Amino acid sequence: MDSPAKAAAPEVRFFRVSSYALPRHNFLARRDPCGAAVILAGLDLLPCLHPEKHLSLMEQAKASRFWFRRDRERCRLAHTLKRLALADPMSLAPHDLIFHQDQGGKPSLSHSGRLEFSLSHAGSWAAIAIAQSPCGVDLEPMASAEFRSYPVEAALHPKELNEWDRSADPDAYFLRIWTGKEALSKALGLGLSMDFRSFSLIDRLQAYSLLHLQLPAGLHLSMALKGKLDWMDCYFVTSYKETADLERLPAPENLDLNLPAENVIMMSHKFSRRG
Repeated sequence: MDSPAKAAAPEVRFFRVSSYALPRHNFLARRDPCGAAVILAGLDLLPCLHPEKHLSLMEQAKASRFWFRRDRERCRLAHTLKRLALADPMSLAPHDLIFHQDQGGKPSLSHSGRLEFSLSHAGSWAAIAIAQSPCGVDLEPMASAEFRSYPVEAALHPKELNEWDRSADPDAYFLRIWTGKEALSKALGLGLSMDFRSFSLIDRLQAYSLLHLQLPAGLHLSMALKGKLDWMDCYFVTSYKETADLERLPAPENLDLNLPAENVIMMSHKFSRRG
């Protein structure tokens, strides 16, 4: 197998966007289709997003099935964020959006128009990726104990296990590979049915771009996109006091995070789905 060629890192921009402006912002306003927007929100913002106004009965029922309150709230956050972030690009009210799932469980919009999305939630965070081609997103906080309960041998290819064993920071290395494979499996519509041990992100991939970010506060995020990934806009949702003055909605505020080069990793951009 070919050794991986070094792929050019895409342009990554960071913004703050208020919870009030969230459903009125077109996150795909950039015309270049070779990119994606990722919107992140913390559990503390759930009351500001008013899930009771937006979630369908099915989404409410799904959240209520979780045993622990934190899991229920995280599910509500993810699906409320989904509806608010997709509202303006689809020119619909959040509660009017209709979704369905394919046989593999991959969710998609039932409306016409090519718009793809992917959800992830972990720890006290939820995220949605939006793009014009199949995409997948996965996030995991370093502080979360959930990933440490997963057997490394069940997720890593032998080549990756060797690198993990030699890594100066095994937890960070594992999260980079784990979130990358999770994002890729979501983009392919395979979910956890994909055998993560059967392929290595060290090797050359086909047809999919894969970007990993190690954000402040130990948050690891991976984004997979079918085709070329030239740009990614990353939005952090903040609270905002509602006002009737719609002409003065706060525009997304640019954030200069100045991430070190080693915190932005463009993994090989070629992965082919077999079978």
